[in-house]
Amino acid sequence: DSLSSDDVEYQQVRAMVRSQAWQTDFLSKSIDERRQFAQQARQQSKASVSNKTMDIMDVNGASVEQLFLELGITKIIHGHTHRPCLHQLNINTDNSKQQVQRLVLGDWDKFGWYALADENGFGLEKFPIASI
Repeated sequence: DSLSSDDVEYQQVRAMVRSQAWQTDFLSKSIDERRQFAQQARQQSKASVSNKTMDIMDVNGASVEQLFLELGITKIIHGHTHRPCLHQLNINTDNSKQQVQRLVLGDWDKFGWYALADENGFGLEKFPIASI
């Protein structure tokens, strides 16, 4: 979520719902009130997403590179963007370029998604979800 830094509206909502004050207030409400809020929030989210470009909702490349550098990692797995892909990237380190991998999991709609990691590296796998 934090890597989708170009989506300012989403980042503001994310900061709000992660604040201790907001969580305390939300949890003080009845279950029915919380369910009603969640339903309204989903509807607002769907409406908001329908008006945004995929570029805005996707991760910010500079944020991704900064995360790799700050943590000193070469692989990351994330979801949220729901655009399944295994990205092979080259990032600039102090003296050279380093190859890293960013694996994006898909949403669980018609398929379920998971990351496969073995001695050969990362893989992205999917399986059909049966209709109920």
